[in-house]
Amino acid sequence: MEDLFSGDFSLDPDLFNRKGHVGYIALAGRPNVGKSTLINQILGYHLTAVSSRPQTTRKQWKGFYTDDNSQLIFTDTPGIHEPHDKLGKSMHSVISHHVKEADIVVCIADASREHLEEDEMVASTLNRIAERVVLAVNKIDFSTKEQREETVEFFQSRLGDKIVKIVEISALEGKGVKNLLQTLKDMLPVMPFLYDPDELTDVYERDIATELIQEAVFENMRKEVPHGIVVKIDRWKEDAKKIRIDATVHTDREAHKKIIVGANGQQLNTIKRDAVSKIRENIDKRIDLRIFVKVSPDWRDRRKMLDEFGFDSL
Repeated sequence: MEDLFSGDFSLDPDLFNRKGHVGYIALAGRPNVGKSTLINQILGYHLTAVSSRPQTTRKQWKGFYTDDNSQLIFTDTPGIHEPHDKLGKSMHSVISHHVKEADIVVCIADASREHLEEDEMVASTLNRIAERVVLAVNKIDFSTKEQREETVEFFQSRLGDKIVKIVEISALEGKGVKNLLQTLKDMLPVMPFLYDPDELTDVYERDIATELIQEAVFENMRKEVPHGIVVKIDRWKEDAKKIRIDATVHTDREAHKKIIVGANGQQLNTIKRDAVSKIRENIDKRIDLRIFVKVSPDWRDRRKMLDEFGFDSL
């Protein structure tokens, strides 16, 4: 059951007879700009962690949007930011690789916020390695017309002709998303589908559960804590009715462990309850979740631990 979302292509003899507008789409932008919210909105499925905390997305997932005449393969990459440790460098490597490989890059820009150094870094990165950019001006429901115009001007002045289309959206509410999808389809060639039309993603239920537990931790923690934590599932045992999950929250500071656990374990119980609720939205089974907290000093700068936690180093 764990490989529910990674099907056997040979089961569908007509797969490669299906054609449509097909291509790889990389989502790019500064941290906490709405990339994960957008991909979840497009798929209608809670694939990636969404939080008000920056750097919520640390890994790269693929999500498959398929309809009668198209198959768009979306890559949700970490937010572009200045790397300060080996984790940051690993994330930056993932971003660069997938932007280079993409047929189209969707640059998501938050029109409701001032454009500072991180947006400059986004523009500089895309100017250097992207070929075609669709500028998605996000949060139209929380911004003024003047803010949206300023956002377009900011990126156009730095990316120039690399911006081939501009679309206004609300990733949270879904406004403008159909227009964005149609814009992307129109830019892609007609070719055979690359994935089974019934698949939503290339990742396992276990990986999605890891993201959702981590999201629950992020949502319940103080601002400074999430950057130093990572979740690893140590045990996944499944039968017809129940999934037993043992997960460890690794944090790089003893003080943060105390915050995560809380008085008499109260905070950890809240995190567990929220995580189970999130997982149950995607898996219709009873979830027996046990969460442990461990101090792993300097894990963000230890290559062996990053490998253990599944971070790519392309």
